[in-house]
Amino acid sequence: MAGFESDYVNANDRGIFDESTKDGLRRLGVSHGVGDVSEGLKANIFAGASIVELGFTGQGKTSGKQAPSPETFGNDERAEMRLLAKINEVEISVHAAPNIGPLSGFDGRGRFDPALAQSRVNEVKKAIDFAADVASGGAVVVHTDEFPRPVFDVDRPGEYKHIEAEADGKKNKFQQFAEEGDKSVIYLVDERSGQIIDQVKRDEKIFTPEYDRYVEMKDNKGKVLMNDLTGEKRYLPLYKVDERGEIQFKTQTFAGYLESEQEKARAEGRELSEESVAKQFFREQKAKELERARGQADEYEIQFQQAKEVREKIEKSLGFYQKLKAETYKNFDKVTADEKWEEMKREVKTGNFIPPDTVDPIDFLEKEKNRVEKQMSYGAEVANAARQQLKEAEDLIKNRVVSLGEFGVKQAAKSYADAALYAYQVEQKRKDEGRPLDRNLFVAPEGWQTESYGSHPKEMRELIQESRQQMAEKLREKEGKDDYGNWKLSEKKALDIAQDHIQGTLDVGHINNWRKHFQGSDDQFNKWLVDNVKEMVKDKVIGNIHISDNFGYHDEHLRVGEGNAPIKELLQQLEKGGYKGHYVAEPGGQKQGQFHTAWTSALALSGSPIYRTDRSSRSWTDIQGSYFGGTPGPNYLVGEGVVPSKEFTLWSQVPLE
Repeated sequence: MAGFESDYVNANDRGIFDESTKDGLRRLGVSHGVGDVSEGLKANIFAGASIVELGFTGQGKTSGKQAPSPETFGNDERAEMRLLAKINEVEISVHAAPNIGPLSGFDGRGRFDPALAQSRVNEVKKAIDFAADVASGGAVVVHTDEFPRPVFDVDRPGEYKHIEAEADGKKNKFQQFAEEGDKSVIYLVDERSGQIIDQVKRDEKIFTPEYDRYVEMKDNKGKVLMNDLTGEKRYLPLYKVDERGEIQFKTQTFAGYLESEQEKARAEGRELSEESVAKQFFREQKAKELERARGQADEYEIQFQQAKEVREKIEKSLGFYQKLKAETYKNFDKVTADEKWEEMKREVKTGNFIPPDTVDPIDFLEKEKNRVEKQMSYGAEVANAARQQLKEAEDLIKNRVVSLGEFGVKQAAKSYADAALYAYQVEQKRKDEGRPLDRNLFVAPEGWQTESYGSHPKEMRELIQESRQQMAEKLREKEGKDDYGNWKLSEKKALDIAQDHIQGTLDVGHINNWRKHFQGSDDQFNKWLVDNVKEMVKDKVIGNIHISDNFGYHDEHLRVGEGNAPIKELLQQLEKGGYKGHYVAEPGGQKQGQFHTAWTSALALSGSPIYRTDRSSRSWTDIQGSYFGGTPGPNYLVGEGVVPSKEFTLWSQVPLE
């Protein structure tokens, strides 16, 4: 059967769908699993599925169809799959390879690499092309696994009042390990290079000298010294000292600094995030390091200045001797001049710089001048380099340092926006060619591992909304402005297009894995989960659903009811919120030959009636243990096959009239 629609429903049939929903079971599909997608499509059509998700496990250049990528299948095979699905009234969605990697471009070694991000977007584009050719639209699912971040502070304390779980002395609902609140690290990124430049450890002790004041530097005549290279006044930092004259240091941790700064902000009616305080903390620590670097630069500038003063004295003495020698050889013959010059070298002394009697003063002074000029050059080069480093560091801490989260979200959203824009362009091209797609072709980010950004419901909302915003901006820029300077594409229209082409995939099994970090009871966790799904529905960020079960530790893909995920409650919340998309059951944790039970266990949620030819089968669990893999003919009828016709006909199809 292509579908399981029914024109009548028993009043006692209660499931996730409202009784008025005629197409309920047609929205419940199945993933083909792993391996050759064309064979998986055929097998699931034969089983009776009306929705099949085709997933790829390969990327780049593959070595065969056991771990294929979209490019493994050429035009002929794509046409065959498209025709097979159309004949059997089956809708297809596509899942890009789960291990593509972060679309943010995070390389796992501390850098966001734009080239790496583009290569991963290209993998998604391959899946988009395949979805256009085979599915004629629909979802292209991509795992979000964007960058590491702590678990304990993803939900802020007090966001959900009914949860009173205590962790590390705060109402943090989640934690990855017992001391995560004290031990975790906040990473900071140079937004120009995408490189992690520092990390702020919450419990790390920092020892910094205590400054008393800064004083202007003056010469022995009381004149304020100026920096010859920058033209600015020179200052000397004075440190606080104890009774023994030793510099005093203060001990500080980020945790203490954070608490102090947030208390100040609350007193002023402001809220400060940890990321904001971390940047401020980083800037203050770097500013102190810059003071020490500035002192080093000052030292070399002093060396430059001293060498400059010596050079002036040398030049004065050198000029005197050069003039004296010139006049001597001018007024006397060479022999007499040689004698006079030898006598004057020993007897005539000038200035503060006096050469030894045993050497030629001009030769000596020229060598000394050369040596001092090298000293000046070295001092100037080191001081200049130090000043440049100071300027670079000042620019970094003032303008370029951002938190890992701030930078990572924007980079990930950029990639998702690029992929979705490509999907939209594919749509438009097909339309222009006279072969429009049947449905919107959309990128469907799917929250994955709890330890990475994008897996928490709040992060999914943030990522999808930021991606939509960036796509809308790209669309408007592409359309440009008219002759009057007005945007050709309105902001609302652009956002509507972006919303149609970026819709999240809610994976029930993945989101249930937050259970292992939860600090409250199972009932409290289930309520937290339902509340978050309600918010996601409200924000219209969900366009695709994956269904599987587990026990909250790992994504084992058990069939519905075998784990502890509150699947029925979540799906009911989706239906109440007006969700009209697909539900795809994902197999994986079943024994060989039992993969179909992932789908039939999901069908059982629907409460759909099963119409029997005898009294043997009464539930979907009966069916999953008999029809699939069995040899006898079925003793039940389902879906359209039992819808009463408006005209009674004989077996021969001749109307009874």
